[in-house]
Amino acid sequence: LEQWNALYQAAAAVTELAPWEDFWNTDVIVIQESGEKEPLFMSVSGRGIHSRGVTVYAGNDGLEDFDLTESTRGEALASFALREQRCLSFKLCDREDVPQKQRDIIKELGLTFRGRGKWPCFLSWRKAYAPWTPDEDEIQALTESFHRMEEAVKDVREGAVKVRFERGEFLWRSQDSETGEWHTASAPIPSGRRKYPLARLRSMDQIEAVKARPRSISELCMDLFYMNAEVMEEGYDRPFFPRAFLVMEKRTKAVLNMQVLEPE
Repeated sequence: LEQWNALYQAAAAVTELAPWEDFWNTDVIVIQESGEKEPLFMSVSGRGIHSRGVTVYAGNDGLEDFDLTESTRGEALASFALREQRCLSFKLCDREDVPQKQRDIIKELGLTFRGRGKWPCFLSWRKAYAPWTPDEDEIQALTESFHRMEEAVKDVREGAVKVRFERGEFLWRSQDSETGEWHTASAPIPSGRRKYPLARLRSMDQIEAVKARPRSISELCMDLFYMNAEVMEEGYDRPFFPRAFLVMEKRTKAVLNMQVLEPE
């Protein structure tokens, strides 16, 4: 319970700080600890909308997940993007939206929250899995990142650093590897565009095998998508969304192959 209590205290400090009054969701805050190879990327939501909160993405892979989420348009694609990401989120929501396990922890800690949009909710997102209550390591990561973000936001408000987000700058809070001191500055971040692998025939055996096949007028359509259902199976610590690989013939619309895949 000590970890959870520290997390609720850190979240209360973030709520009081209200970074959504100054930052848009694309105004990324970067936290770089001296002992970590890659930084954390934090996105603040709530400016101009009612959904207030903070999402934490780890490393360059996390930055790619954030970019995918922000650049995706359309309900179907947005749903796919959400199920592809790995991150930790904190949202202020209604009581009924908080998982029962977290409501029990709130009660055990003697905490009180009143009103709609005032209840803290913490979720762990993993690729292909349903959002779940964070584990101990994730609770610790959220707590520490909230403290660092609080320091960075205060530096901006006090005028210690100026960040021109419109010019591609971002707010960095980094730790000196020699002194251990923390500093806030503005700097660019690496591109978060995802790189998708291309299927290529590289060996002569593969190329000759394709050439030897008889010509066909068939045109195949293939898709990999998430099924709209949560599945809980033995051996998994949380529900997951199965993915389906589908192959169809375009002209006849005949289903040639379909396989249901479990998480990696």
